[in-house]
This record gives sequence, structure tokens and C-alpha cells, in this order.
Amino acid sequence: MQSESLQTPIPDPSQILAVGMNYQDHADEVDIATPDSPAIFTKFQSSLTGADSDVALPSASVDWEAELVAVIGEGGRQISQDRAWNHIAGYAVGQDLSCRELQFAATSAPQFSLGKSYEGFAPIGPWITTAEEVEDPTNLEINCRRGDEILQQGTTAKLVFDIPTLIEHFSSVIELRPGDLIFTGTPHGVGFGRDPQVFLRSGDTLTSSISGLGSIVQRFH
Repeated sequence: MQSESLQTPIPDPSQILAVGMNYQDHADEVDIATPDSPAIFTKFQSSLTGADSDVALPSASVDWEAELVAVIGEGGRQISQDRAWNHIAGYAVGQDLSCRELQFAATSAPQFSLGKSYEGFAPIGPWITTAEEVEDPTNLEINCRRGDEILQQGTTAKLVFDIPTLIEHFSSVIELRPGDLIFTGTPHGVGFGRDPQVFLRSGDTLTSSISGLGSIVQRFH
């Protein structure tokens, strides 16, 4: 089900945390080494939008990254991997939209957070599916398509750093809080990794889906 009345289900998280190169096939396609520990950046709260939204393209190099988003239910510090699942309230479909021009404008200091935080660049939804309703979050199918063209197909079974590892890593430094969002990474198929590179254009419609969680739709102008 899609509806323009479906706004972002978590409008004011304290923190939006994201993980880069968390699928080996994605790291390979963009020719970046898989990190020894999670590669972390943030998306700013003002980039959040809902399941059915219109997004203005700030440049000709805006890329797609379909992701599983985990929502923190119980916060804390120093959360061990064996307790991590108990700290998750639920899951949503997310898009880590990325302006590659800004992200890699300064090659010596890539601007991941800014390049991924334009207005509308963090759509999530279509709702929060509670953790109890998700039988196996370690084996969810992720799909992204532009119109009828399939762009990405992957599975959370191939995460380099699984969700408990991420929660332990984050909470070893920062206090996780209820409502915090974790964008867990994207599988291969992004436009930046193609030859020639391909990016979103005005008039495109992007649909991102995860098995059991639903779909979100973004239209670009």
C-alpha cells in the first residue's frame, strides 16, 4: 500500500547513523576496500521524508542506495552483540540518496554526510514493522527499481557487519537513544559503480522494497 498521507514514521530521531561499504559486492563495484571496522557517517535530520515523496535533484549526479533501516527502541551505551537484538524496535525501508558531486568534491576529505543530506534524501517507511513481526532480519530481500528497470537486488544475509555488530560498535562510543535510525548499508547496483555511470534524472520514479516491510516511492524533478 502506498499513500501520500504516509509521512516519515520517525520524524525527529536524535541520530541518523549510516554505514558505508557494508556489502562486499557494493565495495567492489565502487572500487573501495571493505573496511576492517564499520565505516560510519551520518545523515542530517532535515533530510528525512516519508514513503511517498517528491525530491528535487540538486545536481546531475544523484544516486540511489536502497537499505534496511533499523530503529532503536531501547537506548544505552556499551550494548553487547548478544543483547543488541533486544534494543531494536523495528525496521523500515530506506533510501540513502547521494549527491556524488558533493560527496566526492574534495577527494582528500569526502563529504559523505553533506552529500547525503539534501532535502528529501532520507526517505524511510512505509511504516515501522515491529521486530516481533520480522521473522529473520538477517535474510531480507532488498530491491530497487527505476520505473520497470531493476537497479538493485540483494539480501541482508550478505551484510559485512551485521546489525548486532553495528549496535555494539555505535554504543561503544555514543549513547543510542529510542527512535535513532541506522541505515545498514546498500547492496551492489548503484549508479556510481556502473560503466558508464548512471544517475537519476528529472521525471524518474524510484521504488525501493524489502521483503515483509513494504515499499517506498520517490519521484524526482
